[in-house]
Amino acid sequence: MSKLLRIETNKHIPFVVRIVESGDKYGHNDSLVYDDRRRTRGDALVEFYDARYNHTKYGQFVSRYYRSTLLRQRGRGLFLNEAAEAWQIDAETMADIRQWLLSH
Repeated sequence: MSKLLRIETNKHIPFVVRIVESGDKYGHNDSLVYDDRRRTRGDALVEFYDARYNHTKYGQFVSRYYRSTLLRQRGRGLFLNEAAEAWQIDAETMADIRQWLLSH
């Protein structure tokens, strides 16, 4: 299964959502390796990238959350960065993202 989801918000902003599991590289230039043993076993990271920009191979990095945090907040959208109006995920798009996360 792919660890990437390409999705568009109701404001037509394309995002790439990426799952980072234990042992996966992440961070600037993939310079870090995620080790979930120190915090919560089996809780993957979920990264959000604005796909309109070429800052990384996925787009411009916006934010990162634990999968469990995103799965707990049902029926809501998500403000990835309150300073950037475009970086908001509406409730319907978040429902699609949560459904995808449940299948991974």
